[in-house]
Amino acid sequence: MHSATALEDVNGYRQMYSLPELADCSADAQPEQKLPSGTDPCFVQLTQAGTVTKDAETSDQGWAQEIALDIEMASAVCPHCSILLVEAQSTSFTDLKKAVATAAAFKGVVAISNSYGGKDVIESPDSPYAAAAAKGIAVVASSGDSGYGVSAPASFASVIGVGGTTLSTNADFSWKSETAWARGGSGCSILNPKSAWQDSAVTGCVGKSVVDVAAVADPDTGVSIYFDGQWYSFGGTSAAAPVIAGMFAMKANFGDSAGQYLWANRAALRDVTSGTNGRCTNAIFCNAGGGFDGPTGWGAPNGGGAF
Repeated sequence: MHSATALEDVNGYRQMYSLPELADCSADAQPEQKLPSGTDPCFVQLTQAGTVTKDAETSDQGWAQEIALDIEMASAVCPHCSILLVEAQSTSFTDLKKAVATAAAFKGVVAISNSYGGKDVIESPDSPYAAAAAKGIAVVASSGDSGYGVSAPASFASVIGVGGTTLSTNADFSWKSETAWARGGSGCSILNPKSAWQDSAVTGCVGKSVVDVAAVADPDTGVSIYFDGQWYSFGGTSAAAPVIAGMFAMKANFGDSAGQYLWANRAALRDVTSGTNGRCTNAIFCNAGGGFDGPTGWGAPNGGGAF
């Protein structure tokens, strides 16, 4: 699903916030060559096969807006990171998995953000998400925007699930309060095993508890996005996932397992203790509370501390 304005969009966003433009280095990008970072980051846009697209037309407006949301949130959190956008041919899991595999093949990729989800399915033995995570890449996915309920790939044992919050700020834009977003996804997978990093804090779930961490997602307290020459306010866990991916990319040296690192440093997250996303038999999976809970995991970023 191709966005013809992706580079213009992210650079329009960066210009507003006094960040230097990203150069297009798509034609020179090779998996064995590490993408630049620091003072000279760039932008790469490829197909799921790893080729530079020749299409000058956007294939789907809604998908292109999702792309703008993803890359701009990642760029906002980690402005000195290069952005690698791999566009799947369709919204099918088959094509999206190929896109993940292509992204993971690039040297120096630190985090992969997946802002999509579908019904809970069993993670395949040849899962590209698991292969990427095994390489030390932080693989994150949004938990869904339909309230309590399990969504894949956030339900996969190899993936860090990202839930949503409603974020309120003071007049100077400093943090004021945060609650679980009413439409953020959460739950306990009965198809996928518990992640290696999920310990005894997750009670009442023998499988993967979908959400590990959360970030702003409520459209009513949403984020500003530049798309095709105009500004919009967007939300959803599609905003939260690239925020967390950007945090991991900013950290960069979190060891062999991003999930293990996150859980080991959970005390540095801001605990979200109120809010609900629906009704469930085991209240921990649909109600925020002290410590670990279903909708927000261990909480939301408190600056970059946990990362």
